[in-house]
Amino acid sequence: MTALLGTAFASNSTTVCAKGLKMFVTRGTTEAMGQGSLGAVTKGIAAQINGSIATPILYPATEGNPVYFESVANGTLLLRNALTDYVQKCPDSKIAVLGYSQGAQVTTNALCGMPTMWGLNGLLGNVTTAQALQAYQTSNALPQSVHEKIVSVVLFGDPSRSNSTSFSNYGTWNQSGNGLFYRNDWTACETLGNRIRSYCDATDIMCDIGPLASVAVHEGYLKAYGQEVVKLVVQQYANFSNSGSQSDNASNSSSIDTPSSSATSAHDGAMGLLSVIGLTVIAIFMMGIAI
Repeated sequence: MTALLGTAFASNSTTVCAKGLKMFVTRGTTEAMGQGSLGAVTKGIAAQINGSIATPILYPATEGNPVYFESVANGTLLLRNALTDYVQKCPDSKIAVLGYSQGAQVTTNALCGMPTMWGLNGLLGNVTTAQALQAYQTSNALPQSVHEKIVSVVLFGDPSRSNSTSFSNYGTWNQSGNGLFYRNDWTACETLGNRIRSYCDATDIMCDIGPLASVAVHEGYLKAYGQEVVKLVVQQYANFSNSGSQSDNASNSSSIDTPSSSATSAHDGAMGLLSVIGLTVIAIFMMGIAI
C-alpha cells in the first residue's frame, strides 16, 4: 500500500478544462486500465455534448495484489484529488462522475467521505504515518466548492449501497437492497439531491445481498440502463447550464482521454467463488465494527 498511496495522483497530473462536460470514470473490478465498460456511456454522452472530456481514474481495480481494501483506498484518493484539482484549475467546470461496482464504491467514498474503517485499513499495511493520515483524512466529504460543480453522479452495482437513501430506488432490487459493504452515513451525498442516482437490480451479488446471488445481473447494467443514463446525464447537463449557475462553454469537439474497453467487457464476473466468499467474510467482520 506504500507505493499505491505514494503515487496516488501521478496519473492525472495534466489538466485540460473541458468546454462541455468533464466526466470522471471509475471502472469495475478487474476491468482493464481505462474507462472499462463505462466507456460506451461516456461516448454516448460526448456525442451529444460538444467539448466533453472523459477521464478514467487509473486505480488498481483489483480484488487481490493489491487487496480490495487497498485498491478502494487508492481509487478514493485518486478521485478526490482529481476532482479537487480540476475544480481549482477549471472554476467554470461542469462535472459528471460515473462508477461501476468497485468503482461505484470509490465514487461514494470520494464524494461522501470514506468510512473510517476503510481509511484505517491503511494502518494494517507497510505505510508511513503520513500516508496513513492521508488515507484517514478521506473520511471527510469533499467540500461544497466541489459538490456545486457536479452535474450528475451515476452508480452501478455499488457494494456500499444502502436502500435507505433517497437516490437508491433505481433498478429492480428486491432482497435487502444493501451492498456487500453497505455504509450507514450518506449525509454528504444526500445533499446532491436528484443529481445522484444508484442502480441496483435484484440478486446482484454486490449491491443486493440475500439468499440469491447473480454475477450476470451485476454485469448487466449497461445493457439495461445504458441509453437511459446517457439521456439522463445529457438532460442534467442542459438543466445545469440553463440554470445560470455557470456559463455554457460548448465547443465543436469532444474527446476521450484514453481508449476504453468494449461495453461487453467482464469485470466482477472474473471473480471466483472463493473471492466472493472471502469478501463476504470481511464484510461481515467490518459491519460488526460499524463502518
